[in-house]
Amino acid sequence: MEESRMLYKEELERIAKTKGLTLVNGQIDIDSEKDNQIEIPILEDFLDFHQHVENKLLFYTYSYTKEESFLIPVDDYQNYNDAIQGQLNLEILEYNKSLKDINFEEPADLLMYYIKEGFLFFNFTENNKISELCTPEDMVNIIVEEVADQIPEDKFKEILDKAQANRDKQKQELKEVIFADPDFKNSTNLHLRRNYSNQFFHSHPEYREFLRDIGYYMPISFIESIWKEFKDKGLHK
Repeated sequence: MEESRMLYKEELERIAKTKGLTLVNGQIDIDSEKDNQIEIPILEDFLDFHQHVENKLLFYTYSYTKEESFLIPVDDYQNYNDAIQGQLNLEILEYNKSLKDINFEEPADLLMYYIKEGFLFFNFTENNKISELCTPEDMVNIIVEEVADQIPEDKFKEILDKAQANRDKQKQELKEVIFADPDFKNSTNLHLRRNYSNQFFHSHPEYREFLRDIGYYMPISFIESIWKEFKDKGLHK
């Protein structure tokens, strides 16, 4: 038996019968840092060692996961540049399709353990097809890098420059909207500008995501930055 191979129920039952072990489906929290919990990582060593102890009870538990936990929701990742968005969508759909080849009805991992003289000996193995999967967020980052690597460097720089120019344009348009608002002009102290910021972005929630994209996670930070420009231009008078 290989160290990384997980036993499925039928094979586990066969081995237990051969070795004279009684299987008990049970659960326990494993913390290998505890002095009384000892991991035996090689499956064959774990089973052979248990065969020689007086306690013939072998506890086990299978864990399961769902395909939905790994599917990438395409609609959640539509804020990339047009030059890579189309290819990114195709790669995401292809990745989601590949998950269909994995049988999520099978267990994701198996924990086996037994107790002797106050010590808990355990072995933990995983279904490699499932354990090697990434979270949707991490997988999107990997796909984005792969798609970007397919674009020539000069073309990629052109894409970035175009995207930055578009962000600058949107930022300027937002500033002009705010600069033309009499309520902004009357927000002459921080307290008033905080109130203005809360009211403005509550009425225009579509701007909040844009501000996050350009590095302003708190709308008031953007309001404060453009207020200085507003004053420098003498527009506050």
